[in-house]
Parts: sequence; structure tokens; C-alpha cells
Amino acid sequence: MKKPFNRWAGMFGLLAGLLLTCCESPLTSTPGAVNGQAQSPIETPPFVSPLAVDATATADAVVQPIVMLLPSPSPVALLPEITRIELQDGRSFGLITMATGWDRFHPPCDFNVSPDGNWVAVDMCHSYGGNWIYVLGLPGGQDSNSVTHTRFDSRRLIFNGTTFFRGWLPDSQRILVMVSSLEIVDINTGGRQALTPRFATTPGYVTVTDAAIAPDGETIVYTNIQEDALYLIDVEGNDLVTVPAPIPSPGDRPENLTWSPYGKWIAYTWDQSKMFGAGPLWLASASGDDARQVSPPGTLETMIAWSPDASQMAVTRFNDIDNLWTDYLEPSKWASELWLTKLEDDSWNQLTHMDGKAAWAPRWTPDGLSIVFLSNLSGQPQIWLINADGSGLQQLTFDDEMSQAVPPLSFGVLP
Repeated sequence: MKKPFNRWAGMFGLLAGLLLTCCESPLTSTPGAVNGQAQSPIETPPFVSPLAVDATATADAVVQPIVMLLPSPSPVALLPEITRIELQDGRSFGLITMATGWDRFHPPCDFNVSPDGNWVAVDMCHSYGGNWIYVLGLPGGQDSNSVTHTRFDSRRLIFNGTTFFRGWLPDSQRILVMVSSLEIVDINTGGRQALTPRFATTPGYVTVTDAAIAPDGETIVYTNIQEDALYLIDVEGNDLVTVPAPIPSPGDRPENLTWSPYGKWIAYTWDQSKMFGAGPLWLASASGDDARQVSPPGTLETMIAWSPDASQMAVTRFNDIDNLWTDYLEPSKWASELWLTKLEDDSWNQLTHMDGKAAWAPRWTPDGLSIVFLSNLSGQPQIWLINADGSGLQQLTFDDEMSQAVPPLSFGVLP
């Protein structure tokens, strides 16, 4: 699951492009550069973050970041946790959650583990639509203080403002980020490689609204606010394929771009001017052919999750979307279900039956047998599991800290 604020991304991205054009020279790759001037990464910036440092955190819980974008937040204590889940049938996996270091205005909205398992990129969503990105070392990874710790806080990198994480490259040292443009960033040096023009006055500039990188790291698909097509480029920014919109267009533009595990297919929704880019689910091949609608007419899908073998997709389907723009950070007020579709015949199966409650953020277990998700079925938001055949519904977490005024929009899964 990913990308809950694509419409905001387009709106704020266009503004960011204009501000960059009017107010800044091109940013250098110097870690901590502010307006082109080198700044020590351990210097406390003037901007005060709404996230306060946890007074009870240990000294090493606050790691000075490489500050990449403006405005710069003050250091904060972020303490995600890994919980091992042992099922009765002998299967096990890990859950990554964030119980400490966030508040109702900045819930964690996506977790993405690096290919080598050493890092997790966490998107922290803002109530006004922006994002912060934190890259954190995982327990047992190369930057961990101890493999026995279940909390990890070795924060390596911050992006803040209107910045969105869009994927890891296979080397686990670079990430794809989206501002109003697309860039590949080295998490060790802060070096930045622009893939699309950064400035609104540059010929060819477009305001990128969504993007995703293929599992092999060779191809990137993106959309923009100016046109309603899919654009495929290589990691140097060279054009490869354009997938034009059907006529008539089925929505504003493609959103929720999600590659299949082996890079053969791109799943996406056609935004119906709703929250999270919700709309009918579509599928296109990586070559740009065979674009087709997968879901029935009139449905509103989002939060796409491919099964590990690429044979199925789990999605969140909204039942009632009338008030979602006012409730976009409060999923406990939604009415939504999880549905499963099979690639071989586009058949659909309703997995959950929430009876007016909400299910969101589906994630597959590593063995592909079950889906883990967030729900308020028991009254407060918790993590649940259901098998892919609809059996075995069970609550996995009983954590009071997850039941804040605004619950998390996502979590992570580890083998």
C-alpha cells in the first residue's frame, strides 16, 4: 500500500515548482545545504517541528539527520517497533509499527523496507497534505546499535514539506522521491539526480503527481497534472513509452501506481476526484500494451497490494465516499472493505465484511497465504489478519498506543 495523498501531491507540487523557480537556485547535493550554502547536519535549524522530542527517549534515540529540503524540522524521537507474529499453523512474520514520535497531525502513512532489509522508509503524512520522509535503520541491519533491540531509531535522512517516497532502488542505497519533480537520492551522501525538470520555467517541466519504480530498478512510471497519460522512463530520465488515456478518459488521471513483483504489470486507479486517488482499478503491461479496466463500473478502489507471486491484488474499496475529504486522516470514520481480484480472469472476491466499520492498508504475508490490514472492527484501530480464501479472521495487535485521535494509515511487514 502506498501514496495516500496524490491529489495533494499535485496541488502542492505545482506550488513547490513555482516557489523553487522564484525563490531558490538549484539545490546542491551537499548534505544539509540550505539555499546553496553548506550547513552542518548537526546544527539545529530555525524551523520548529510540531513533533516534539520525546523527553523520555534515550540520548541516542535522537540522531541528527541529513536535511535535504526546506523547511527543516528540529530533530524528533521516532521509535517504530518490530513485533514478531507467530501463528498457530507455525507461520511467522514481522510487523513494523510506529507507536511513538507522531501525533494526530502527522500519522505514519506508508512503510517501505529496503531490498536488503537494512532500512525502512517511513512517510509521515501532514494534515495539510504534505509529507515527511524518514529513513530508519532496521534491527540487525548494518547501522543497528544492537540486533537484540526491537526499537530502532538510527534516522539517516529527512525529506520534509511536500515530498513523497516512491520506491527503493535495488542497491538499497538510493531512493526515488517526488516533489513537483522526480529525483533519485543517495541516502548516504545526499547526492541528488533529477529525472524530470525541477523548475516551472524549464522547458518540458511537468508537475509529477505519482510515480513508482520497477522491482529491477530499470524503469520508472509516472503521471503528471498536465496530462492524463502514463509515462515510462529509464533511471537516467530518458523517455521509453507513453500509455495514452482511453477516450473518453475514465477519470482525472492514473494514480496509485503499483508495479507487480516481477515488473510485468502496472496496476493503477483512475482518480475520480476523490481522496487517495480512488477510482476503478486498471492494469497495463510494462511495455505499455493491454491497458484495461479490471474492476466493475462505479467502484472506488485504492491502496493496491500485489500478492508475492503476482497472481492476485488486494485493494481497499470504499462503500461510502461522501465525507472522505473531511475524514481523509481519520480512517475510523470510513466505510470500506478489502476485496481480492485474480489476474487470470479478473474475478473479484470480497474478503472482509465490516458492517459499517473500516478495513484499510492491505499487506500480504511473505508466504502469500494471508492479508494483514488495519481495521477498527473491534472498536479501535488495530492490525488484523485474514486468509486469502476469506477464512481465519483474527486480531493481531491489542495496542492502546495505536488508538490515537488519528490512527496510522499503514504499517510494514517483514519476513
